Amino acid sequence: MDNKTYQVIIDEILLKIQKKEFKVGDKLPSERDLAKHFNISRASVREALSILKSLGLIQMRHGEGAFVSAFSLTPLIDTLSPLFDHSIDIENDILEFRRILEINACALACKAKDKDRLAKIVSKMTMCDLADTQLAYELDMRFHKTIWNMSDNMILIQTMEGIAYLMDHSIRLNRKVIIADDKDGLALVNEHKQIFEAINANDAKMAMEYMNQHLKTERLKEIINEDHRMY
Repeated sequence: MDNKTYQVIIDEILLKIQKKEFKVGDKLPSERDLAKHFNISRASVREALSILKSLGLIQMRHGEGAFVSAFSLTPLIDTLSPLFDHSIDIENDILEFRRILEINACALACKAKDKDRLAKIVSKMTMCDLADTQLAYELDMRFHKTIWNMSDNMILIQTMEGIAYLMDHSIRLNRKVIIADDKDGLALVNEHKQIFEAINANDAKMAMEYMNQHLKTERLKEIINEDHRMY
């Protein structure tokens, strides 16, 4: 076979998406038409479409064909997710990953005009019964998710959405570490308040520092080691 392999199809479709010749929701040419246009086998066309699907760029609809989809990293991250299950240091790795992204997300969030949504979450946190652990967790998750969204960075937002199940695990573990009694529960609320107040004041430096302290890995080590000894 000559150089017109499945990669040629991928490159052309990507180019058309970038030029907005293919828009979200548009149907791609059929396998037969693509094979004829590029003078390659339908097997190569299917390989190209499979790769584009794994990248989250197209959606396959049974009996209808391939359609351009809204950009999402979720399919790619889902493909990689089995790799995460075999690392004994996964909790620490996730937290380090969060620090890399969320600390800088705080700086971007300072530029957001609408900070009321974050204020409402913090207000609910302060009024939340610490014994209601499920509600406290949900508010915690909403707090961090809102900061990602306030960053207005599509790649960051899609990445964090794509690892939602890892974030769920990380936030629950972080809460377990910090909350030893009611006083520590209140301390956790205060950490979120500090982050919010810095973002609300457009103080990127302090917002990043408070998030850094909130996600520091040192306090996780003991409980991570205890959890691993149980298996």
